[in-house]
Amino acid sequence: MVFPNTGQSLPFLQDSKENNVGNKSKNKNFHNNGHGQREKIQRGWNSLSGNNSTNQRDKGTPDKITAPYNFIPYSNTVIFPEWSKNVSHDIPFSDGISGSMQFKMTAKTPIYIRNGGDWEDTNKDDENYKSFFKVNNQYMIPATSLKGMLRNIVEIISFSKLKTTDKIFSVRDLHANFYLQAVNNKNVNAGWLRYDAENDVYQLFKTELYELDHLELYRIGAKDIGTKDTALDKYNYMEDLELRLDQKIKAKTVTEEKGLTKRKAEFDESGSIEGHIVFTGQPTHNRITISNGKAQNSFKKKHTEFVFGIIKDFSTQKCITITKKQYQVFDDIHTTTTQRTDKTWDSYYKPKLRKGEAIPVFYTLENDNLAAMGLARLFRLSYKKSPAECLPQEHKRSNLDFAQTLFGTLEDDSSDKQRALKGRVFLTPAIAEETPTKKGTINTILGGPKPTFYPSYIQQGYTKDANGKFIISNEYKTYMNKDAKIRGFKTYPLQDGPHPTSPDDKQKNVATKFIPLAAGSSFSFTLHYHNVKPQELGSLLWALTLGGLSQNDADSFHHSLGMGKPYGFGQVHIELFDFTPIKDYSGREYSPEDLLLSFETYVKNKIGHQSQFTDNITIKEFLASRYNHKNEDFTNNFQKYMALEEFAKSKGSKTNRDKRLVLPSYTELLASKKIDFLHKISSIRSGKNADQFISPGHSKPPATP
Repeated sequence: MVFPNTGQSLPFLQDSKENNVGNKSKNKNFHNNGHGQREKIQRGWNSLSGNNSTNQRDKGTPDKITAPYNFIPYSNTVIFPEWSKNVSHDIPFSDGISGSMQFKMTAKTPIYIRNGGDWEDTNKDDENYKSFFKVNNQYMIPATSLKGMLRNIVEIISFSKLKTTDKIFSVRDLHANFYLQAVNNKNVNAGWLRYDAENDVYQLFKTELYELDHLELYRIGAKDIGTKDTALDKYNYMEDLELRLDQKIKAKTVTEEKGLTKRKAEFDESGSIEGHIVFTGQPTHNRITISNGKAQNSFKKKHTEFVFGIIKDFSTQKCITITKKQYQVFDDIHTTTTQRTDKTWDSYYKPKLRKGEAIPVFYTLENDNLAAMGLARLFRLSYKKSPAECLPQEHKRSNLDFAQTLFGTLEDDSSDKQRALKGRVFLTPAIAEETPTKKGTINTILGGPKPTFYPSYIQQGYTKDANGKFIISNEYKTYMNKDAKIRGFKTYPLQDGPHPTSPDDKQKNVATKFIPLAAGSSFSFTLHYHNVKPQELGSLLWALTLGGLSQNDADSFHHSLGMGKPYGFGQVHIELFDFTPIKDYSGREYSPEDLLLSFETYVKNKIGHQSQFTDNITIKEFLASRYNHKNEDFTNNFQKYMALEEFAKSKGSKTNRDKRLVLPSYTELLASKKIDFLHKISSIRSGKNADQFISPGHSKPPATP
């Protein structure tokens, strides 16, 4: 008999404190008309944002999309075990099995798990902050880390539901037709957003919009306004200069290229228009210089802010009612997260709104109803669908899938009642053997997922052209499309590493420092299971030994665990120690291979797969991601983050729309470099038998707690 296989992956998707806000007394020139009292915002936060640009390839026009991640495709068929309603910790299944197995884990590349503790305000050079996880000076991997890795694998190989976020994301993409049609200078309005606490409703009031050149702000003393990165920075700057936001202006109409008409504001104490200065972010600095005695803006830099007409009495004005869902989407889009560091909404606008004051917003309409709303004229547009809504119906069912039945669950069911099921799988921490060697301090950027980069995260119908590029010739699918589908379970395939990239000066405030343990560090842990069926125990053994592949070949197939996976950290080999034949409650005996085949056979029957288990596309892509290709050229050319400039260029230009790039499947990337992992799988599975499952010399495992 041959062995089955396994794999591992991360979920499809995986925020920050508000700064303190205090009222300042110097508000004598600031109208309290519903547009807000001046507030002092603490500083000290960074403005670095955008796609993770570390570990990048050389900048320039890309000929391919590269990334350290890829996706394991999900199946439209989800397995819902027939025994899920009969799970009990007290009443055993007739073929139920209880017991334990012991495993050894060896790091093949340096590995790091963040030390336990609250490190938010800690000096990042603190040794305990940088240290590998330890308890009483004993290095270990927490049981929660092991269980998370194990459950993710079981979810994939057992064809369980893909669980992802139901959060609506947003986009500001000037290369995308759907965005330019929805948000442009011709259809964006200005308005004041208020919360009516008495009626518990959000209201939007249209107002007049005027453009304000930085030279006008320079004229009243705000000469460095164009060097402030965010709207919050600009508001703080104005307050520091004691310049009021409410100003009298006069307006002039200007017709620009393409016949676009704009209204420009000029400060004038005798002006008839009362307006309020509204700031937006500054993508690149506009440094005002003096030439021949005349102030001028930097060439081709953003040099425009806005003035909103002041509404003195909202009760006399017509309003648009904003639904709770519309407001929630707006709030989600602008709330500060680890990926979105601009705190203008959290620290400036939102506190005002909560106090009943009006805040300036830009918006578009559809049939006289609100279509979209944001904090800039070209604002972030909310998508129509969340990632969860891009899944097949089977993945949305409330029934317990294979992984939930085994590991337990706590979630709302279809009747909105919370359902709880205790898991039947328990792991100990993985205790380090002897004293592992510590590596030097690593200083790098650990970014989060960017699920809005649709050339990678959304299924695209692509082809391979004559030059080997993976492209599409039509429009990209996005979360705007009714038929949009997400790619699958996100994973970081093994690579030739590690190869962390040091942060540049702009990134040092968001860099992470850590001290990993060296390759060769070994750990041991125990898996306990209670009243599990043979198929379930087989899934656990399959997941931990990659279907027997890692058990019988210590170099070719590995798991990935801990921090730094995009750079090649945390590649580990797991093997089972001495195995005593297991009996279920009916007395039937099982070998390791019996358990593996029991699981494979069950899954194949459920999904209607007739050929080898490893021939299934989901299993194949998973095992490909766990294959140790040892190919430095492949890692350098296909497994690096793109430079920031390449993200937009990869979507094609206005004159080259038919060359939009996509991230192909991982097996296609391996095939393009003639890396044959399938042959390795076949040779391992056909060359081992049951009595070779346990590695020689491991007759007695070390003690674990």
